[in-house]
Amino acid sequence: MHFAEGAIDFDALRTIDPDFYISAYHLSDRKMEVWGKDMVTAQTLRAALSSPSIYSPCSVGGVECIEGAVLRPLNFDLLLSDDEDPFGRHSDIDSVIVLDIPRSEKLIQSPRNLYDARVRSIMVPLGQAARNELELFQLKNANTRNGNPPRKILVPDLTASISDDYWPKVIDWSSSNMHFLFDVGYAAVVQLCNDMARSRICPRDREEASICVIRLNKALGPSCIARTSETCALAPGRVISGLVPVNVWRCSLTLAIVEYPANPSSKQQERWRHEFENQCGMTCPRDLGENFTSWSKTWNAGQVGVLDARVRDQTWASLLQGRCPVGEDYVFVKVIASGSVIISQHGEERSFPVGSVLTIDGAWPFQERFLGSTRLIALRIPKQALKARGYAYGSRRIIVPELSSPDVTFLRDLLICVAGQMELPSLQFRERVGEQTLDMMETLLSGPTGYLVSGRSDIIILRAKTMIARRLGDSRLNIEQIATELRISANYLAKLFRREGTTVMRYVLEQRLDRARSLVKQFGQHRMQIQEIAYICGFESPSHFSRMFKQHFGVSPRDAAGA
Repeated sequence: MHFAEGAIDFDALRTIDPDFYISAYHLSDRKMEVWGKDMVTAQTLRAALSSPSIYSPCSVGGVECIEGAVLRPLNFDLLLSDDEDPFGRHSDIDSVIVLDIPRSEKLIQSPRNLYDARVRSIMVPLGQAARNELELFQLKNANTRNGNPPRKILVPDLTASISDDYWPKVIDWSSSNMHFLFDVGYAAVVQLCNDMARSRICPRDREEASICVIRLNKALGPSCIARTSETCALAPGRVISGLVPVNVWRCSLTLAIVEYPANPSSKQQERWRHEFENQCGMTCPRDLGENFTSWSKTWNAGQVGVLDARVRDQTWASLLQGRCPVGEDYVFVKVIASGSVIISQHGEERSFPVGSVLTIDGAWPFQERFLGSTRLIALRIPKQALKARGYAYGSRRIIVPELSSPDVTFLRDLLICVAGQMELPSLQFRERVGEQTLDMMETLLSGPTGYLVSGRSDIIILRAKTMIARRLGDSRLNIEQIATELRISANYLAKLFRREGTTVMRYVLEQRLDRARSLVKQFGQHRMQIQEIAYICGFESPSHFSRMFKQHFGVSPRDAAGA
Protein backbone atom coordinates (compact mmCIF):
# COMPACT_ATOMS: atom_id res chain seq x y z
CA MET A 1 0.00 0.00 0.00
CA HIS A 2 2.77 2.41 0.91
CA PHE A 3 4.78 1.36 -2.14
CA ALA A 4 2.01 1.94 -4.72
CA GLU A 5 3.75 4.61 -6.80
CA GLY A 6 6.97 2.60 -6.98
CA ALA A 7 5.26 -0.69 -7.80
CA ILE A 8 2.50 0.31 -10.26
CA ASP A 9 2.55 2.25 -13.53
CA PHE A 10 -0.89 3.86 -13.26
CA ASP A 11 -0.69 5.46 -16.72
CA ALA A 12 -0.05 2.07 -18.34
CA LEU A 13 -2.82 0.54 -16.22
CA ARG A 14 -5.42 2.63 -18.05
CA THR A 15 -4.37 1.32 -21.47
CA ILE A 16 -4.92 -2.42 -20.90
CA ASP A 17 -7.86 -4.05 -22.66
CA PRO A 18 -9.98 -5.64 -19.88
CA ASP A 19 -12.21 -3.50 -17.66
CA PHE A 20 -11.55 -3.77 -13.96
CA TYR A 21 -12.72 -1.99 -10.82
CA ILE A 22 -11.79 -1.37 -7.20
CA SER A 23 -14.15 -0.21 -4.47
CA ALA A 24 -14.20 1.84 -1.27
CA TYR A 25 -16.93 2.82 1.20
CA HIS A 26 -17.68 6.53 1.78
CA LEU A 27 -17.98 7.10 5.52
CA SER A 28 -19.83 10.42 5.18
CA ASP A 29 -22.22 9.45 2.35
CA ARG A 30 -22.69 5.88 3.64
CA LYS A 31 -22.44 4.44 0.15
CA MET A 32 -20.10 2.27 -1.90
CA GLU A 33 -17.88 3.90 -4.52
CA VAL A 34 -16.60 1.85 -7.48
CA TRP A 35 -13.69 3.17 -9.57
CA GLY A 36 -12.93 1.92 -13.07
CA LYS A 37 -9.43 1.64 -14.51
CA ASP A 38 -9.53 5.26 -15.73
CA MET A 39 -9.94 6.45 -12.14
CA VAL A 40 -7.47 4.11 -10.41
CA THR A 41 -4.73 6.24 -8.87
CA ALA A 42 -2.39 5.74 -5.94
CA GLN A 43 -4.90 7.56 -3.71
CA THR A 44 -8.00 5.62 -4.82
CA LEU A 45 -6.02 2.40 -4.46
CA ARG A 46 -5.07 3.35 -0.91
CA ALA A 47 -8.72 4.06 -0.17
CA ALA A 48 -9.71 0.64 -1.54
CA LEU A 49 -7.09 -0.96 0.72
CA SER A 50 -7.74 1.07 3.89
CA SER A 51 -8.95 -1.79 6.04
CA PRO A 52 -10.22 -0.27 9.31
CA SER A 53 -8.49 -3.13 11.15
CA ILE A 54 -5.10 -1.89 9.96
CA TYR A 55 -5.17 1.63 8.53
CA SER A 56 -6.90 4.89 9.21
CA PRO A 57 -9.47 6.12 6.60
CA CYS A 58 -8.06 7.56 3.39
CA SER A 59 -9.36 10.84 1.96
CA VAL A 60 -10.37 10.97 -1.72
CA GLY A 61 -11.74 14.29 -2.95
CA GLY A 62 -12.29 15.40 0.63
CA VAL A 63 -14.33 12.30 1.50
CA GLU A 64 -13.04 9.77 4.07
CA CYS A 65 -13.07 6.21 2.70
CA ILE A 66 -12.41 2.72 4.01
CA GLU A 67 -11.87 -0.58 2.21
CA GLY A 68 -15.01 -1.56 0.27
CA ALA A 69 -14.37 -5.29 0.63
CA VAL A 70 -15.01 -5.04 4.38
CA LEU A 71 -18.72 -4.51 3.69
CA ARG A 72 -19.21 -5.90 0.19
CA PRO A 73 -16.31 -8.15 -0.86
CA LEU A 74 -17.52 -8.93 -4.39
CA ASN A 75 -19.78 -5.98 -5.31
CA PHE A 76 -22.10 -8.02 -7.52
CA ASP A 77 -24.99 -5.57 -7.24
CA LEU A 78 -23.10 -2.50 -8.36
CA LEU A 79 -21.53 -4.29 -11.30
CA LEU A 80 -23.91 -7.00 -12.51
CA SER A 81 -27.36 -6.16 -11.16
CA ASP A 82 -30.35 -6.55 -13.49
CA ASP A 83 -32.48 -4.28 -11.30
CA GLU A 84 -33.23 -0.81 -12.57
CA ASP A 85 -31.94 0.80 -9.37
CA PRO A 86 -29.07 0.32 -9.11
CA PHE A 87 -28.50 -0.83 -12.71
CA GLY A 88 -25.31 -2.83 -13.00
CA ARG A 89 -22.54 -1.48 -15.18
CA HIS A 90 -22.21 -4.84 -16.95
CA SER A 91 -25.65 -6.41 -16.64
CA ASP A 92 -25.20 -7.91 -20.13
CA ILE A 93 -22.49 -10.30 -18.91
CA ASP A 94 -23.73 -13.87 -19.07
CA SER A 95 -20.78 -15.82 -17.63
CA VAL A 96 -19.06 -15.11 -14.32
CA ILE A 97 -15.87 -16.69 -12.98
CA VAL A 98 -15.18 -15.98 -9.31
CA LEU A 99 -11.55 -16.48 -8.31
CA ASP A 100 -9.56 -16.52 -5.12
CA ILE A 101 -12.13 -16.47 -2.31
CA PRO A 102 -10.30 -17.53 0.88
CA ARG A 103 -11.61 -20.76 2.41
CA SER A 104 -12.54 -19.43 5.82
CA GLU A 105 -12.90 -22.89 7.37
CA LYS A 106 -9.30 -23.68 6.36
CA LEU A 107 -8.03 -20.34 7.66
CA ILE A 108 -9.32 -21.13 11.14
CA GLN A 109 -6.11 -22.41 12.70
CA SER A 110 -4.35 -22.06 16.04
CA PRO A 111 -2.33 -18.82 15.71
CA ARG A 112 1.42 -19.29 15.94
CA ASN A 113 2.12 -15.78 17.18
CA LEU A 114 0.42 -12.42 17.77
CA TYR A 115 0.88 -11.31 14.16
CA ASP A 116 -0.62 -14.55 12.87
CA ALA A 117 -3.64 -14.10 15.15
CA ARG A 118 -4.10 -10.53 13.91
CA VAL A 119 -4.11 -11.52 10.24
CA ARG A 120 -6.52 -14.41 10.83
CA SER A 121 -8.92 -12.12 12.68
CA ILE A 122 -9.11 -10.05 9.48
CA MET A 123 -9.12 -12.72 6.77
CA VAL A 124 -11.56 -15.27 8.27
CA PRO A 125 -14.56 -12.86 8.44
CA LEU A 126 -13.66 -11.39 5.05
CA GLY A 127 -13.59 -14.81 3.40
CA GLN A 128 -16.89 -15.83 4.98
CA ALA A 129 -18.55 -12.54 3.96
CA ALA A 130 -17.45 -13.16 0.37
CA ARG A 131 -18.89 -16.67 0.41
CA ASN A 132 -22.19 -15.42 1.80
CA GLU A 133 -22.41 -12.77 -0.91
CA LEU A 134 -21.60 -15.38 -3.56
CA GLU A 135 -24.35 -17.72 -2.32
CA LEU A 136 -26.94 -14.92 -2.48
CA PHE A 137 -25.82 -14.04 -6.01
CA GLN A 138 -26.08 -17.68 -7.10
CA LEU A 139 -29.62 -17.93 -5.71
CA LYS A 140 -30.61 -14.68 -7.40
CA ASN A 141 -29.28 -15.88 -10.77
CA ALA A 142 -30.67 -19.41 -10.60
CA ASN A 143 -33.67 -18.40 -12.74
CA THR A 144 -34.13 -16.37 -15.91
CA ARG A 145 -33.25 -12.67 -15.67
CA ASN A 146 -35.79 -10.33 -17.26
CA GLY A 147 -36.25 -12.80 -20.09
CA ASN A 148 -32.54 -13.64 -20.35
CA PRO A 149 -31.19 -17.11 -19.50
CA PRO A 150 -29.52 -17.65 -16.08
CA ARG A 151 -25.89 -16.63 -15.85
CA LYS A 152 -23.21 -19.29 -15.85
CA ILE A 153 -21.29 -18.98 -12.57
CA LEU A 154 -17.98 -20.84 -12.18
CA VAL A 155 -16.18 -20.90 -8.83
CA PRO A 156 -12.96 -22.90 -9.25
CA ASP A 157 -11.17 -23.88 -6.06
CA LEU A 158 -7.72 -22.36 -6.54
CA THR A 159 -6.48 -23.81 -3.26
CA ALA A 160 -7.50 -27.44 -3.79
CA SER A 161 -3.88 -28.56 -4.23
CA ILE A 162 -2.70 -27.02 -0.92
CA SER A 163 -2.02 -29.75 1.62
CA ASP A 164 -3.48 -29.63 5.12
CA ASP A 165 0.05 -29.34 6.53
CA TYR A 166 0.61 -26.07 4.65
CA TRP A 167 -2.63 -24.28 5.59
CA PRO A 168 -1.27 -22.88 8.89
CA LYS A 169 1.33 -20.99 6.79
CA VAL A 170 -0.92 -19.92 3.91
CA ILE A 171 -1.24 -16.27 5.07
CA ASP A 172 2.41 -15.81 6.03
CA TRP A 173 3.83 -12.49 4.90
CA SER A 174 6.87 -13.83 3.09
CA SER A 175 8.25 -13.84 -0.42
CA SER A 176 8.35 -17.63 -0.57
CA ASN A 177 4.69 -17.91 0.42
CA MET A 178 3.66 -15.32 -2.17
CA HIS A 179 5.55 -17.27 -4.84
CA PHE A 180 3.92 -20.49 -3.64
CA LEU A 181 0.38 -19.05 -3.71
CA PHE A 182 0.99 -17.51 -7.14
CA ASP A 183 2.13 -20.87 -8.51
CA VAL A 184 -0.84 -22.68 -6.97
CA GLY A 185 -3.34 -20.17 -8.35
CA TYR A 186 -1.66 -20.02 -11.75
CA ALA A 187 -1.71 -23.81 -12.12
CA ALA A 188 -5.39 -23.93 -11.07
CA VAL A 189 -6.38 -21.32 -13.67
CA VAL A 190 -4.41 -23.18 -16.34
CA GLN A 191 -6.39 -26.30 -15.44
CA LEU A 192 -9.63 -24.29 -15.55
CA CYS A 193 -8.80 -23.02 -19.07
CA ASN A 194 -7.97 -26.53 -20.23
CA ASP A 195 -11.19 -27.93 -18.74
CA MET A 196 -13.24 -25.19 -20.38
CA ALA A 197 -11.54 -25.77 -23.72
CA ARG A 198 -12.15 -29.52 -23.56
CA SER A 199 -15.80 -29.20 -22.55
CA ARG A 200 -16.31 -26.08 -24.71
CA ILE A 201 -18.07 -24.20 -21.93
CA CYS A 202 -18.60 -20.93 -23.73
CA PRO A 203 -21.05 -18.03 -23.55
CA ARG A 204 -24.00 -17.78 -25.93
CA ASP A 205 -22.05 -16.50 -28.95
CA ARG A 206 -18.39 -17.39 -29.53
CA GLU A 207 -17.83 -14.39 -31.78
CA GLU A 208 -19.23 -11.88 -29.27
CA ALA A 209 -18.35 -13.57 -26.01
CA SER A 210 -18.41 -11.65 -22.78
CA ILE A 211 -16.89 -13.15 -19.65
CA CYS A 212 -16.70 -11.52 -16.26
CA VAL A 213 -13.94 -12.51 -13.83
CA ILE A 214 -14.26 -11.51 -10.19
CA ARG A 215 -11.29 -11.89 -7.89
CA LEU A 216 -10.96 -11.34 -4.17
CA ASN A 217 -7.26 -10.93 -3.50
CA LYS A 218 -6.00 -12.79 -0.41
CA ALA A 219 -3.23 -10.32 0.26
CA LEU A 220 -4.95 -7.03 -0.54
CA GLY A 221 -8.64 -7.59 0.07
CA PRO A 222 -10.56 -5.22 -2.28
CA SER A 223 -13.14 -6.62 -4.62
CA CYS A 224 -11.90 -6.38 -8.19
CA ILE A 225 -13.89 -7.16 -11.32
CA ALA A 226 -12.47 -7.58 -14.82
CA ARG A 227 -14.28 -7.94 -18.10
CA THR A 228 -12.79 -9.11 -21.37
CA SER A 229 -14.18 -9.59 -24.86
CA GLU A 230 -12.07 -12.72 -25.41
CA THR A 231 -13.44 -16.01 -24.15
CA CYS A 232 -11.13 -18.33 -22.19
CA ALA A 233 -12.48 -21.50 -23.82
CA LEU A 234 -11.21 -21.89 -27.38
CA ALA A 235 -12.01 -24.74 -29.70
CA PRO A 236 -8.88 -26.21 -31.35
CA GLY A 237 -8.21 -24.64 -34.71
CA ARG A 238 -10.01 -21.35 -34.05
CA VAL A 239 -9.26 -17.94 -32.64
CA ILE A 240 -12.37 -15.95 -31.84
CA SER A 241 -13.17 -12.29 -31.13
CA GLY A 242 -12.98 -11.34 -34.78
CA LEU A 243 -9.52 -12.71 -35.62
CA VAL A 244 -8.98 -14.25 -39.03
CA PRO A 245 -9.05 -18.06 -38.59
CA VAL A 246 -5.45 -18.96 -39.45
CA ASN A 247 -5.71 -22.17 -37.43
CA VAL A 248 -4.18 -20.76 -34.27
CA TRP A 249 -4.72 -22.74 -31.10
CA ARG A 250 -4.15 -20.44 -28.19
CA CYS A 251 -4.17 -20.65 -24.45
CA SER A 252 -1.63 -18.09 -23.26
CA LEU A 253 -1.29 -19.89 -19.94
CA THR A 254 -0.18 -23.15 -21.60
CA LEU A 255 0.87 -23.38 -25.24
CA ALA A 256 0.23 -21.77 -28.62
CA ILE A 257 0.08 -23.55 -31.97
CA VAL A 258 0.27 -21.63 -35.26
CA GLU A 259 -0.53 -23.45 -38.50
CA TYR A 260 -0.34 -22.05 -42.02
CA PRO A 261 -3.46 -23.35 -43.83
CA ALA A 262 -3.76 -24.66 -47.37
CA ASN A 263 -4.64 -22.07 -50.04
CA PRO A 264 -4.73 -19.12 -47.64
CA SER A 265 -6.20 -15.73 -48.47
CA SER A 266 -4.08 -12.58 -48.28
CA LYS A 267 -5.66 -11.74 -44.92
CA GLN A 268 -4.79 -15.19 -43.61
CA GLN A 269 -1.20 -14.79 -44.81
CA GLU A 270 -0.96 -11.43 -43.05
CA ARG A 271 -2.41 -12.87 -39.85
CA TRP A 272 -0.03 -15.84 -40.00
CA ARG A 273 2.99 -13.54 -40.37
CA HIS A 274 1.85 -11.54 -37.34
CA GLU A 275 1.36 -14.66 -35.17
CA PHE A 276 4.61 -16.19 -36.39
CA GLU A 277 6.66 -13.07 -35.64
CA ASN A 278 5.20 -12.82 -32.13
CA GLN A 279 5.75 -16.50 -31.47
CA CYS A 280 9.20 -17.09 -32.95
CA GLY A 281 10.81 -13.67 -33.30
CA MET A 282 11.39 -14.49 -36.98
CA THR A 283 9.76 -13.51 -40.27
CA CYS A 284 9.55 -14.87 -43.83
CA PRO A 285 11.18 -12.28 -46.09
CA ARG A 286 10.00 -13.82 -49.37
CA ASP A 287 6.58 -14.38 -50.94
CA LEU A 288 4.88 -17.54 -49.73
CA GLY A 289 4.84 -20.18 -52.47
CA GLU A 290 2.33 -22.92 -53.25
CA ASN A 291 4.40 -25.58 -51.48
CA PHE A 292 4.79 -23.42 -48.39
CA THR A 293 3.59 -25.18 -45.23
CA SER A 294 4.23 -24.45 -41.58
CA TRP A 295 3.21 -25.76 -38.19
CA SER A 296 4.79 -24.47 -34.99
CA LYS A 297 4.13 -24.93 -31.28
CA THR A 298 5.53 -22.87 -28.40
CA TRP A 299 5.33 -23.15 -24.63
CA ASN A 300 7.42 -22.12 -21.65
CA ALA A 301 9.36 -24.12 -19.10
CA GLY A 302 10.05 -21.43 -16.52
CA GLN A 303 12.43 -18.94 -18.13
CA VAL A 304 13.05 -21.21 -21.12
CA GLY A 305 10.90 -20.90 -24.25
CA VAL A 306 10.37 -24.12 -26.23
CA LEU A 307 9.60 -24.26 -29.98
CA ASP A 308 8.71 -27.33 -32.06
CA ALA A 309 8.34 -26.41 -35.76
CA ARG A 310 7.56 -28.52 -38.86
CA VAL A 311 8.32 -26.58 -42.07
CA ARG A 312 8.80 -27.16 -45.78
CA ASP A 313 10.84 -25.04 -48.24
CA GLN A 314 10.87 -21.89 -46.13
CA THR A 315 13.28 -19.10 -45.35
CA TRP A 316 13.19 -17.50 -41.89
CA ALA A 317 15.03 -14.30 -41.01
CA SER A 318 15.48 -12.70 -37.60
CA LEU A 319 13.59 -9.45 -37.16
CA LEU A 320 15.43 -6.14 -37.29
CA GLN A 321 16.95 -4.78 -34.08
CA GLY A 322 14.28 -3.25 -31.85
CA ARG A 323 11.38 -5.07 -33.52
CA CYS A 324 11.80 -8.36 -31.73
CA PRO A 325 11.30 -8.61 -27.95
CA VAL A 326 12.45 -12.25 -28.05
CA GLY A 327 15.71 -11.66 -29.94
CA GLU A 328 18.47 -9.43 -28.67
CA ASP A 329 18.35 -10.54 -25.03
CA TYR A 330 18.35 -14.27 -25.78
CA VAL A 331 20.45 -17.04 -27.23
CA PHE A 332 18.82 -19.86 -29.17
CA VAL A 333 19.68 -23.54 -28.97
CA LYS A 334 18.58 -25.32 -32.16
CA VAL A 335 18.27 -29.04 -32.84
CA ILE A 336 17.65 -30.36 -36.38
CA ALA A 337 15.36 -33.32 -35.63
CA SER A 338 14.77 -34.10 -39.32
CA GLY A 339 15.64 -32.59 -42.70
CA SER A 340 18.35 -29.95 -42.96
CA VAL A 341 18.85 -26.20 -42.71
CA ILE A 342 21.33 -23.67 -44.10
CA ILE A 343 22.10 -20.76 -41.75
CA SER A 344 23.56 -17.49 -43.05
CA GLN A 345 25.24 -15.05 -40.69
CA HIS A 346 27.93 -12.36 -41.19
CA GLY A 347 28.00 -13.19 -44.91
CA GLU A 348 28.83 -16.87 -44.36
CA GLU A 349 26.66 -19.95 -44.95
CA ARG A 350 26.80 -23.17 -42.93
CA SER A 351 24.81 -26.32 -43.60
CA PHE A 352 23.43 -28.38 -40.69
CA PRO A 353 22.05 -31.87 -41.44
CA VAL A 354 19.69 -33.97 -39.32
CA GLY A 355 21.03 -34.52 -35.78
CA SER A 356 22.90 -31.21 -35.62
CA VAL A 357 22.90 -29.08 -32.46
CA LEU A 358 23.96 -25.44 -32.39
CA THR A 359 23.69 -22.26 -30.30
CA ILE A 360 23.21 -18.86 -31.91
CA ASP A 361 23.15 -15.37 -30.38
CA GLY A 362 19.93 -13.49 -31.17
CA ALA A 363 21.75 -10.14 -31.05
CA TRP A 364 23.33 -10.86 -34.44
CA PRO A 365 20.97 -11.07 -37.46
CA PHE A 366 20.81 -14.47 -39.18
CA GLN A 367 18.74 -16.31 -41.77
CA GLU A 368 17.60 -19.94 -41.91
CA ARG A 369 16.73 -21.75 -45.15
CA PHE A 370 14.92 -25.08 -44.75
CA LEU A 371 15.40 -27.62 -47.52
CA GLY A 372 12.38 -29.88 -48.04
CA SER A 373 10.46 -31.05 -44.96
CA THR A 374 12.31 -30.17 -41.76
CA ARG A 375 11.56 -30.43 -38.05
CA LEU A 376 13.32 -27.84 -35.89
CA ILE A 377 13.47 -27.85 -32.10
CA ALA A 378 14.59 -24.56 -30.53
CA LEU A 379 15.08 -23.26 -27.00
CA ARG A 380 14.97 -19.55 -26.21
CA ILE A 381 17.43 -18.96 -23.32
CA PRO A 382 17.62 -15.59 -21.49
CA LYS A 383 21.18 -14.29 -21.46
CA GLN A 384 20.65 -13.06 -17.92
CA ALA A 385 19.94 -16.61 -16.75
CA LEU A 386 23.18 -17.83 -18.35
CA LYS A 387 25.13 -14.93 -16.89
CA ALA A 388 23.79 -15.69 -13.41
CA ARG A 389 25.22 -19.21 -13.71
CA GLY A 390 28.60 -18.00 -14.89
CA TYR A 391 28.09 -19.36 -18.41
CA ALA A 392 29.07 -17.72 -21.69
CA TYR A 393 26.03 -15.73 -22.80
CA GLY A 394 27.07 -14.09 -26.07
CA SER A 395 29.03 -15.05 -29.15
CA ARG A 396 29.35 -13.50 -32.59
CA ARG A 397 29.77 -16.95 -34.09
CA ILE A 398 27.55 -20.03 -34.05
CA ILE A 399 28.63 -22.44 -31.30
CA VAL A 400 28.54 -26.11 -32.29
CA PRO A 401 29.25 -28.62 -29.49
CA GLU A 402 31.20 -31.82 -30.06
CA LEU A 403 28.59 -34.26 -31.37
CA SER A 404 30.80 -37.24 -30.56
CA SER A 405 30.20 -36.50 -26.86
CA PRO A 406 27.58 -38.84 -25.32
CA ASP A 407 26.50 -35.96 -23.06
CA VAL A 408 25.64 -33.82 -26.08
CA THR A 409 23.75 -36.58 -27.91
CA PHE A 410 21.83 -37.50 -24.75
CA LEU A 411 20.80 -33.88 -24.17
CA ARG A 412 19.86 -33.48 -27.84
CA ASP A 413 17.56 -36.51 -27.73
CA LEU A 414 16.11 -35.34 -24.43
CA LEU A 415 15.26 -31.92 -25.88
CA ILE A 416 13.52 -33.53 -28.87
CA CYS A 417 11.42 -35.64 -26.51
CA VAL A 418 10.55 -32.71 -24.22
CA ALA A 419 9.63 -30.37 -27.09
CA GLY A 420 7.22 -32.93 -28.56
CA GLN A 421 4.89 -32.93 -25.54
CA MET A 422 1.27 -31.96 -26.29
CA GLU A 423 -0.10 -32.51 -22.76
CA LEU A 424 2.00 -30.19 -20.64
CA PRO A 425 2.96 -31.02 -17.04
CA SER A 426 2.07 -28.81 -14.09
CA LEU A 427 3.43 -25.28 -13.77
CA GLN A 428 5.69 -26.23 -10.87
CA PHE A 429 7.16 -29.14 -12.80
CA ARG A 430 7.75 -26.96 -15.88
CA GLU A 431 9.59 -24.45 -13.69
CA ARG A 432 11.87 -27.25 -12.48
CA VAL A 433 12.42 -28.48 -16.05
CA GLY A 434 13.40 -24.95 -17.08
CA GLU A 435 15.88 -24.54 -14.22
CA GLN A 436 17.48 -27.93 -14.88
CA THR A 437 17.68 -27.17 -18.60
CA LEU A 438 19.54 -23.95 -17.82
CA ASP A 439 21.93 -25.87 -15.58
CA MET A 440 22.69 -28.31 -18.43
CA MET A 441 23.46 -25.55 -20.95
CA GLU A 442 27.11 -25.88 -19.95
CA THR A 443 27.16 -29.03 -22.10
CA LEU A 444 26.03 -27.18 -25.24
CA LEU A 445 28.04 -23.98 -24.75
CA SER A 446 31.30 -25.70 -25.63
CA GLY A 447 32.91 -26.16 -29.00
CA PRO A 448 35.66 -28.51 -30.16
CA THR A 449 38.24 -26.19 -28.59
CA GLY A 450 36.89 -26.56 -25.07
CA TYR A 451 34.44 -25.11 -22.59
CA LEU A 452 33.44 -21.46 -22.52
CA VAL A 453 32.24 -21.37 -18.91
CA SER A 454 33.76 -20.45 -15.58
CA GLY A 455 34.79 -22.82 -12.79
CA ARG A 456 32.10 -24.88 -11.10
CA SER A 457 32.52 -23.34 -7.64
CA ASP A 458 31.99 -19.84 -9.07
CA ILE A 459 28.79 -21.02 -10.70
CA ILE A 460 27.52 -22.48 -7.42
CA ILE A 461 28.25 -19.25 -5.52
CA LEU A 462 26.45 -17.21 -8.19
CA ARG A 463 23.44 -19.52 -8.12
CA ALA A 464 23.35 -19.52 -4.32
CA LYS A 465 23.39 -15.72 -4.14
CA THR A 466 20.73 -15.46 -6.83
CA MET A 467 18.49 -17.87 -4.95
CA ILE A 468 19.03 -16.03 -1.66
CA ALA A 469 18.10 -12.71 -3.27
CA ARG A 470 14.91 -14.30 -4.58
CA ARG A 471 13.93 -15.71 -1.17
CA LEU A 472 15.04 -13.03 1.27
CA GLY A 473 11.46 -12.64 2.48
CA ASP A 474 11.29 -16.26 3.63
CA SER A 475 12.00 -16.23 7.37
CA ARG A 476 12.50 -20.02 7.33
CA LEU A 477 15.30 -19.94 4.76
CA ASN A 478 18.33 -21.90 5.95
CA ILE A 479 21.53 -23.43 4.59
CA GLU A 480 19.95 -26.88 4.19
CA GLN A 481 17.19 -25.51 1.94
CA ILE A 482 19.67 -23.58 -0.17
CA ALA A 483 21.99 -26.59 -0.54
CA THR A 484 19.09 -28.89 -1.41
CA GLU A 485 17.92 -26.57 -4.19
CA LEU A 486 21.48 -26.35 -5.53
CA ARG A 487 21.79 -30.16 -5.26
CA ILE A 488 24.99 -30.02 -3.22
CA SER A 489 25.78 -30.78 0.41
CA ALA A 490 25.38 -28.12 3.08
CA ASN A 491 29.00 -28.69 4.15
CA TYR A 492 30.30 -27.99 0.64
CA LEU A 493 28.17 -24.85 0.35
CA ALA A 494 29.46 -23.62 3.72
CA LYS A 495 33.03 -24.26 2.56
CA LEU A 496 32.53 -22.14 -0.57
CA PHE A 497 31.21 -19.19 1.45
CA ARG A 498 34.06 -19.51 3.97
CA ARG A 499 36.46 -19.01 1.07
CA GLU A 500 34.82 -15.60 0.61
CA GLY A 501 35.31 -14.78 4.29
CA THR A 502 31.72 -15.23 5.47
CA THR A 503 29.06 -17.84 6.22
CA VAL A 504 25.86 -18.58 4.33
CA MET A 505 23.50 -17.27 7.02
CA ARG A 506 25.67 -14.23 7.76
CA TYR A 507 25.44 -13.37 4.06
CA VAL A 508 21.65 -13.85 4.20
CA LEU A 509 21.38 -11.54 7.24
CA GLU A 510 23.54 -8.86 5.62
CA GLN A 511 21.41 -8.93 2.46
CA ARG A 512 18.22 -8.67 4.51
CA LEU A 513 19.58 -5.73 6.47
CA ASP A 514 20.77 -3.93 3.33
CA ARG A 515 17.34 -4.33 1.75
CA ALA A 516 15.64 -3.25 4.99
CA ARG A 517 17.80 -0.12 5.29
CA SER A 518 16.84 0.88 1.74
CA LEU A 519 13.14 0.42 2.50
CA VAL A 520 13.36 2.16 5.86
CA LYS A 521 14.95 5.25 4.33
CA GLN A 522 12.30 5.35 1.64
CA PHE A 523 9.14 4.43 3.53
CA GLY A 524 9.73 3.70 7.22
CA GLN A 525 8.30 6.75 8.98
CA HIS A 526 5.53 5.02 10.95
CA ARG A 527 5.32 2.04 13.25
CA MET A 528 3.17 -0.05 10.91
CA GLN A 529 5.57 0.54 8.03
CA ILE A 530 8.53 -0.60 10.17
CA GLN A 531 6.63 -3.80 11.00
CA GLU A 532 5.79 -4.41 7.33
CA ILE A 533 9.43 -3.94 6.32
CA ALA A 534 10.50 -6.44 8.99
CA TYR A 535 8.25 -9.16 7.58
CA ILE A 536 8.96 -8.29 3.94
CA CYS A 537 12.70 -8.75 4.59
CA GLY A 538 12.28 -12.13 6.28
CA PHE A 539 12.71 -11.29 9.97
CA GLU A 540 10.81 -13.35 12.51
CA SER A 541 9.42 -10.32 14.34
CA PRO A 542 9.72 -6.51 14.40
CA SER A 543 11.67 -6.68 17.68
CA HIS A 544 14.22 -9.09 16.19
CA PHE A 545 14.50 -6.84 13.15
CA SER A 546 15.07 -3.70 15.26
CA ARG A 547 17.71 -5.45 17.38
CA MET A 548 19.66 -6.77 14.37
CA PHE A 549 19.34 -3.43 12.56
CA LYS A 550 20.75 -1.44 15.47
CA GLN A 551 23.50 -3.98 16.07
CA HIS A 552 24.58 -3.80 12.42
CA PHE A 553 24.12 -0.09 11.63
CA GLY A 554 24.42 1.49 15.09
CA VAL A 555 20.97 3.16 14.94
CA SER A 556 17.40 1.92 15.26
CA PRO A 557 15.19 1.64 12.16
CA ARG A 558 13.11 4.60 13.33
CA ASP A 559 16.19 6.77 13.80
CA ALA A 560 17.47 5.70 10.37
CA ALA A 561 14.12 6.70 8.84
CA GLY A 562 14.26 10.10 10.52
CA ALA A 563 17.80 10.68 9.34
